[in-house]
Amino acid sequence: MCSAWLKFRAFLILAFLVRLTSDVFCVAQPLVLVRHDAFVSYYDCSVLNPAVVVWVLTPDAFQGNLKPTTRHFKTDAQLPTPRVKDSDLKGTGYVRGHLCPAGDRDSDKGLLKQTYLTSNLTPMTMVCNSGPWKAVEDSCRALAVSHGRLILAAGVIPEYCDTIFSGHKKIFVPSRFWKMAKCLNHPDESWIWIVQNSPSWSAPVRISRKELEQVLHAAVRATGVLDNLFSLGLN
Repeated sequence: MCSAWLKFRAFLILAFLVRLTSDVFCVAQPLVLVRHDAFVSYYDCSVLNPAVVVWVLTPDAFQGNLKPTTRHFKTDAQLPTPRVKDSDLKGTGYVRGHLCPAGDRDSDKGLLKQTYLTSNLTPMTMVCNSGPWKAVEDSCRALAVSHGRLILAAGVIPEYCDTIFSGHKKIFVPSRFWKMAKCLNHPDESWIWIVQNSPSWSAPVRISRKELEQVLHAAVRATGVLDNLFSLGLN
């Protein structure tokens, strides 16, 4: 990965975080901010899921064809206890879903490895993970090829269809996920989808920003993530 891209990414993420973190710690909420080079996660400790994950995507970030050294998620030490472990989902009928996809970071071993942190993990059905959610991931990579740099955000809608009990932990299973792609080179262009976390195929649905705001987690709205995605010099 070229040094110019590294500098650009560091600058963009720093600017983004400066805009966001000024408010997050003064709002009474269960979200914990976790920063990694591969992504930034607002983690909801009350349901043991990332509420929203944000990252930058360019074509060179996913054209390396690197493979992960392991498919197991590593417990993120930045999170408070109780922490989700990879083994918590074993035998539950759910797979370990990425919000920031491993496929978006296959040009750099370190960044690829970071996508397998539990601050980026959410329980998904096999059908959702390998079907409509993957279709949205592929669409975003196609948009990066055709439109250039994107800011991506993905999160859970605070509606839960199941609970995984593991020891003293309760891991809530989201009913739906959302994802947004915002074009940096063409600031007026953005795309938002909702995906059902269903055991049967359900096609992704395109929605508007207003529709997303109606279903967005109140704690996520309080951080200003969505507003900053649209106002960070992009409109």
